[in-house]
Amino acid sequence: MEIWQIAVLAACVVAAVLIWLLVRRSKTVDGRKKRVAGALKKFAALHNFKVLSDVTLPAAKDTTVHVDNILVGYFGVLLVNAEVAEADYYGEERDETWTIVQNEVKTRIPNPLRAGEAAMEAVRAIFVKNNVFNIQMEQLVVFTSPFRKHALYVKDSLPVVNLRRLNALLGKTRFEKDNGVDVDLIAGLIDGNRIK
Repeated sequence: MEIWQIAVLAACVVAAVLIWLLVRRSKTVDGRKKRVAGALKKFAALHNFKVLSDVTLPAAKDTTVHVDNILVGYFGVLLVNAEVAEADYYGEERDETWTIVQNEVKTRIPNPLRAGEAAMEAVRAIFVKNNVFNIQMEQLVVFTSPFRKHALYVKDSLPVVNLRRLNALLGKTRFEKDNGVDVDLIAGLIDGNRIK
């Protein structure tokens, strides 16, 4: 075998191992959460926005709230939580809990939209405490389950998307609109109030 053939074979083996590692990582809970964070960070880098990941904030009545990712941009603030169970999801906007069906087993989980609302209230309280007002805020729940195998039975009008649609959603003009938000100031306020 010639040297160039050995080099090509070695490059193919390395590429195959890297692809295998990426696919394997994307199937773990951490891997799925990292894919959501990665999509947000890529979008943020293109627009000079900031992403805060794995954020726990103080909330009402001596409680805390957790947000997987917070995107801060000129448009405002987008709070993003990831649902990573490989399951079918059933729920309504105002339900206390949603049902997931995984391997024919039904389980109840807290409504992820209510968790997002609590997180928005916590962020809003930080802003009010620092005399910051009129910041556009939205929440989004990203489902990482592969939808060729699993389904999401919720209204299309709710702030939920699957991972494949996340980039398309971020490309909407509302996330590129300049509402005069000081990205560094807002990200600093949130980061400065997070519970370590």
